[in-house]
Amino acid sequence: MNEQAHMTAYQSFRLRSKSLLRDNKWVIGAEVTLALLVIVAYLADFLPFSETPYLFVMGWISLRLRGVGWPSVGFKRPASWRRTISLGIAIGVAYQFFTGYVTEPLVTLLTKKETDLSQFAPMKGNVFLLLVFLGLVWTVAAFGEELNYRGYLMNRVAELAGGGRWAWVVSLILVSVLFGIGHLYQGIAGIVVNILAGLLYGTLYLWSGRNLWLSIIVHGVYDTVGLLLIFSGR
Repeated sequence: MNEQAHMTAYQSFRLRSKSLLRDNKWVIGAEVTLALLVIVAYLADFLPFSETPYLFVMGWISLRLRGVGWPSVGFKRPASWRRTISLGIAIGVAYQFFTGYVTEPLVTLLTKKETDLSQFAPMKGNVFLLLVFLGLVWTVAAFGEELNYRGYLMNRVAELAGGGRWAWVVSLILVSVLFGIGHLYQGIAGIVVNILAGLLYGTLYLWSGRNLWLSIIVHGVYDTVGLLLIFSGR
């Protein structure tokens, strides 16, 4: 009986802990603040490589402690793979050319600056670097950033804001701004372009019933086309 009572008390404690981590606004606020500090630390060169792996670990720990996993924030099988993949490719390609011919010129006109893509310059005509960047695009950018920004952070910010329709609108805007700021190395124009891209990815995430696969595919295809254009000298 004592052992059974002990197990019951332990299970009750775990349930209360999970509920606290899931619903307490102070806990959620602390998580969002820590995520912001991670992004700032990366921008200040205190963290190597990218903020993505650090945010991913944060998200994994948060989901684990709450007794859920990445499927709970949309990393799960879509209703139709064929529709999701075909739509993702079409939107990704179309948005890359829309960015090149509409968004970039307008942002350059308004900011008097062009997006700084100088770090990709050595890739021009270099097949090896193209393959390296493509690998990074589909792992760190497409999967990593969508899991972090749309999956983890959008959900936590929306929960912090109350979880209603307007909470998701606020979350979409704030997380897209954070996503854009995370691309500070591309200059002010690059920040604006990536805020707009973040708004697209977030909108697609919500539109698809908070399933991450459409935004992952669009993100990956968008960046892939961009890399191919840089590789070809355009």
